Parts: sequence; C-alpha cells; structure tokens
Amino acid sequence: MAKSNKSFFVSTSGDVLSFVQGAANAALIDFGYFFDTTTVGAPKHTIYALGANKFAPHDLSSWTKNATVFKKASSPAFSALTSGGSLRAAGISNLASGATTTANALASGNLVYFRTAAGKYGCIQINFINDFGAMQFQTYINIDVKVQK
Repeated sequence: MAKSNKSFFVSTSGDVLSFVQGAANAALIDFGYFFDTTTVGAPKHTIYALGANKFAPHDLSSWTKNATVFKKASSPAFSALTSGGSLRAAGISNLASGATTTANALASGNLVYFRTAAGKYGCIQINFINDFGAMQFQTYINIDVKVQK
C-alpha cells in the first residue's frame, strides 16, 4: 500500500499531507480523515485527532499527537465566521460541552468546530463526499476550513 492519499491537515498552513509526508511533519498536523469501517451504519466518514487514530493501516505510534478536539454543530453558519473573534466565540460556545477527539458520521453540509493543541479555534465545513460505500482510493471528502491566525 503506497499510503499516498492526502488525509492529514495542518491548520497553520492549510497543507494536506499523505501518511508518508505526515511522518516527518506530525507535530504540525491538527487532524486526520479516514473512512471508518468500524462505525455501525452510515455515513462512515471520520475526522480525528491523531491520538484517537483507529485506522489500522496507519501506525501513528511514533508520531507527535496534537490534542485537537471537535464537535459537530449547525450554528453559527460557516459564512458568518468572518473573523478570528467570531471563530473564537463560536468555538468556545460549541466546544463547551460534548467535545471529543473524533467527529464521525460526517455528511455533506456538516460543520465541525475544533480547537487545536495551540488553542486556536476553527471550523470545518464538509462540502462534498465522494462515497463508494467502502474504504477505497476514490473515497474522499472536500472541506473548507477557517481557523484563527
């Protein structure tokens, strides 16, 4: 397995990395994505903090694991997040209860608020999911991310 899919995100730079690229940059990575075959029902798309990895093909035992936390929420709308202050306020409000190290069962249109290990707040908007109903090379999500500078 080449492990060349871009499935790790660095919020400080907007870079998306493969497993191979991520190994040398683990300390910069805020979250990963995978198609979770262990989730009962659908959808199975999952964003996770590296410490919560349960994707067997990716052995992250030697990686730095930033403690990012997540929560799916529906407000405020992604378009309303127009400044670092609005991201912080929305993040504090949404992450005040129920924050976890994974956001799963993701579908198009979902919003996922997060706080990085560095204390920066952000929001992920799930724009599109190319779902083949299984873990395949062609399965992916398209996201927009806003994060405090």
